[in-house]
Amino acid sequence: MKANELLERIQHASLQKLEEPVPAGFKNAEEWAKVWHRSRNTAFVMCQRAVKLGIMKMLKIRRANSVSVRQVAYFAEVKQ
Repeated sequence: MKANELLERIQHASLQKLEEPVPAGFKNAEEWAKVWHRSRNTAFVMCQRAVKLGIMKMLKIRRANSVSVRQVAYFAEVKQ
């Protein structure tokens, strides 16, 4: 194993430990876009509107990509 490969494995493992689990029922804008057959941007705008109207709730959850950990908005329908 090369030194660079070992460093990449260490970084990947440490980033994965920083991730938070996604609660049941929550989806990000990309997942809502697939459900609604719309673009990711349209789904994100609609989810933001739904949060303002009280139809959905939003959580910002830490998710890891290949370089860093970022907060990603996840949305779920509010049961009435």
